[in-house]
Order: sequence, then structure tokens, then C-alpha cells
Amino acid sequence: MPKSYFMPKDEPGKRAWLNNYAAKLPTYAATVGVTAAEVTQTTADAAYFSFVVDAHNQHSKTTRDWTAYKTALRSGTVVGAMPTTPALGVPLVRTTATTPAATASVTMTVAMTVIRYLDMCTTTPPSRGSPCYR
Repeated sequence: MPKSYFMPKDEPGKRAWLNNYAAKLPTYAATVGVTAAEVTQTTADAAYFSFVVDAHNQHSKTTRDWTAYKTALRSGTVVGAMPTTPALGVPLVRTTATTPAATASVTMTVAMTVIRYLDMCTTTPPSRGSPCYR
């Protein structure tokens, strides 16, 4: 049977995965060796990614609205009120990483650490002294 990939391919799926991961990471952080700073960064990354996706979606809708308005105006169709530009609010503040690539790197490093741990604990029988042994 082919192995399924854990990461969703579409953006809404990735957003849901990251939010779920950030919500559950604090529960398992100590077990898998993730620091409190990494947990905080992952939570901030999830919130920031959600903010960016929402901002992009709002701008995409505004672009479609303005294009429809321009097309109606150009073709002589009766046009209604001009579309409004969305107010995005204040972007969330990043906690430690200075660039989006650095932030993504921190989050992916933490994610891969957890995945390696889970893979190790589910593919081989644990032995005494193993972090998976209960």
C-alpha cells in the first residue's frame, strides 16, 4: 500500500494542519524535546500565516470587485457604488525569527523533530531506555 503524505497539498488544508499542529504541540513538547521558545514561535507562526492568508483572500476579493466594476464602467453598463478596499488591521508581530524564511525554518525544524519521534515510536517496537518505552 502506498504511503500517504502527511502534509495537505492545498492552502486551506495546510492552514488547518498548521493550526492543529500549533494547538497540540504544547501537549507533546517535553516528550519530543521541543523547547518553550519553539512552541511559542510555532504558535506565532500559525497565527501569522492565518493573518497573511486572510489578508490575501481579502485583497483577491477586492481585486475581483474592482475588475468587475472597471469592466462594467468600460462597457457602459450601469455601475453601482465603487468597491471598497479592505481594512486589514495590524499585522501580528513575529516573535523571534527575522524573516519569513527563518520563521518557516524554525517551524519546519520543530515539525520534523516531532515527526521523526512519532515515526520512530510507531515503526519499531520500543525497548527499555527508548523515549517511546512506556
